Amino acid sequence: MGKKRNIIMDETQEQILQQQDDNKYSGRSAYDLPEEFALIEQLNKKSSQTTTTETASEAEKPSKKSKTKTKKIRSKRFQAAKQQVDKQKKYQIEEAVQKVLDLSTEKFDTSIELHMVAKKDTLSGSVTLPHGTGKEKKVAIFSDEIMKQIEDKKIDFDVLVARPEDMPKLAKYAKVLGPKGLMPNPKNGTISKDPEKAASSLGGNTVQYKTEKKAPLIHITIGKKSFGLTKLSENLKSVITTIDARQLKAASIASSMGPGVKLLIETTATK
Repeated sequence: MGKKRNIIMDETQEQILQQQDDNKYSGRSAYDLPEEFALIEQLNKKSSQTTTTETASEAEKPSKKSKTKTKKIRSKRFQAAKQQVDKQKKYQIEEAVQKVLDLSTEKFDTSIELHMVAKKDTLSGSVTLPHGTGKEKKVAIFSDEIMKQIEDKKIDFDVLVARPEDMPKLAKYAKVLGPKGLMPNPKNGTISKDPEKAASSLGGNTVQYKTEKKAPLIHITIGKKSFGLTKLSENLKSVITTIDARQLKAASIASSMGPGVKLLIETTATK
């Protein structure tokens, strides 16, 4: 039977976090994030437009009318908060975290997010946060019951742990689990001869990270606003140290609905 470990979280927070997971980076505009992120977004759009034009030309078919995308209008409160962030400055960890906390206007216990630009197109692994994320996490151990969930596309877990001998069975579900970041992998500890022990570890303060499919971007929730300066700073340092600042081009943090604050990542690994 599949086993799951739950960490309780408020329903409202769960809905908000789920929406964030769905939107990911695409939910933020170039206006919200530092220049490094905006540049990648612009390049992706330009590349997409070029590919579409070339395809239509080769097929000698008239291009379809593109849908008009409505520009997202930010509230006056957000605009005011953004004005208080120095676009040219890269903040030390504690200073950046404090700035994000000061500018957070959410009326709920918002998540604090870390956004990173990796030097490599593919980068993945796991990191243990000293104070966790405050988010509910469901860890499942592969079994016939879990296999049926996957076949029925009724996935109800955030992490899947499997034994080495289970991998041949899971191989045919790679296209389903892979895009969701759920395919067991020895690099993040989700393939283990002792799945119970692995599930116990992964169900605690360990989180997985992975670059996006079409861009070298990594997003990690480092905690809740209620964690305060010290806990959030310690979680943030743990992530940067584990991934290694030398593998990153840029990084910024922000609350769920707040402006981004750039990080001085060159020195964070030794702080």
